[in-house]
Amino acid sequence: MVNRIEIMRVKAEQLGEIVLKLRYKPVSFDSPDLFPPCDEFLYPNYVFFLVAVDHKTHHANSRFEAVLDGKFYHGSDLMYALARKAQKIEPDLFTAKKMIRVTEKDISRIFSVHNLIIKNPAERAMLLRDCAEKLIEEYDGDFTNLLKLSKNHLIRRDGKGILQQLRKFQAYADPLMKKSYLLVKILRRQSYFNPVDIDNLSFPVDNVLMEVAVRSGLVRLSGMLKEKIVSGELLNENEVELIRSATREAFEIVARKSGVSPDILDDLIWTYGRAIRKIKRCENIKTPLDENIENKEALKHFLLFIAGFEEAKLNLPETWYF
Repeated sequence: MVNRIEIMRVKAEQLGEIVLKLRYKPVSFDSPDLFPPCDEFLYPNYVFFLVAVDHKTHHANSRFEAVLDGKFYHGSDLMYALARKAQKIEPDLFTAKKMIRVTEKDISRIFSVHNLIIKNPAERAMLLRDCAEKLIEEYDGDFTNLLKLSKNHLIRRDGKGILQQLRKFQAYADPLMKKSYLLVKILRRQSYFNPVDIDNLSFPVDNVLMEVAVRSGLVRLSGMLKEKIVSGELLNENEVELIRSATREAFEIVARKSGVSPDILDDLIWTYGRAIRKIKRCENIKTPLDENIENKEALKHFLLFIAGFEEAKLNLPETWYF
């Protein structure tokens, strides 16, 4: 049975028309419980190191979520909240000179709450040390020097675009550049990086975006691949890359049709897509983005669209790419 992956252009354009009607005002990445104040050094380096380990946080049998200082955090939100709590005590914690010596024990201490520890602390420590080592070797220990070399380019002929430079770090080695696009998204939103070649910007595709694409019918699967998903069978790395590539292409069509850039559209797809994974009834979904969407009627249509009709619980192999 032949695997087949189709990108449903008409449906993607339909979603683009809905997105255009939302009139979404993008959020900023400056919540004081998650990020340090914007400055010339601590903020960009903090974000560089945090995004490097912004991948699956949950254990197989427990969720990485908790109430911290009276507020509920889930997954990567909890990771950032715990990082910020530690960084308030030690302001230069997430810099190369500190991360070069970080250990599994350190990660377990920083990213733990109520006897709950983030997944794979040893792996995360290794990725952070690699980032620190290469920052020290090539950029004088400061991520902003990498930014300066890029000259606000995502891709450059001389190989010094930000996306090209990030590939040398193990944490950012993903061929589809999920973490790289996420990092650019945050830096662009806070005016640390303003790409002159915006056409090279795309989506940080992870399991949430893949599931939205498949569930909503933007990406149609058939053959053995669909059977594996329906039965909950583990997908292999090649199958995952094919679905991720199709997902990115489908959402790029949505972005072009709506006129909303990929980094901003990703706010909507990821935030509401993650909520729908947990809460099946669209009318019960509430997120921090709600107040930034002017057209609430269009939001109802958007939620119904991305909720979809296909079964799309993907069983994915372990990776630090997303």
